[in-house]
Amino acid sequence: MAQITLFKDKDGTQLLPQTSYEAILDKDRLGSAEDIEELIEKDGDLQKAINDINANNTSWTAWQSVGVNLLNGAQISVDTNDYPQYRSRKVGGSTQVEMAFSIKNVIAANDTAYVSFPTSLVPVMVSKQSFVFAMDSGKTASWIIDSNGNIKLRGNSAGTYNASDNYQVLMKWEVTPNV
Repeated sequence: MAQITLFKDKDGTQLLPQTSYEAILDKDRLGSAEDIEELIEKDGDLQKAINDINANNTSWTAWQSVGVNLLNGAQISVDTNDYPQYRSRKVGGSTQVEMAFSIKNVIAANDTAYVSFPTSLVPVMVSKQSFVFAMDSGKTASWIIDSNGNIKLRGNSAGTYNASDNYQVLMKWEVTPNV
């Protein structure tokens, strides 16, 4: 027999019923996929709402390196998959970006830029975001993004910089929505 779980707040007020399909006694009265499609076709406002949702929410694009460059002597750590790549998607009309790379030959900090990317992908709050990542050596590294699309190393936890150290990064941020 199917279980029905009721979520309640601290006062016992039911918040959200959860059930399984098997627990629905009148399944035959539910609309079929064909019924839903017919409703959408006949209701222009519903179709427009669905189109708006689809336009404002997308899946992740493929990883790409278009417009991305290594700067100040940075090199990929091992192979071409370590080269800086990004992908993007829309959520609620706002663009989200993910950037991944693994680089070495990073020999200075103090806001030295090591990766650049298209300015169309610059985060909403460039001066307010920093990213901290663990390194192979047990150190951590702190990165920032400037308004020109540069990813800069603020420093690492040891304060020493060896050309052979790997800096592995996976950042995610939001771009100003087109409103």
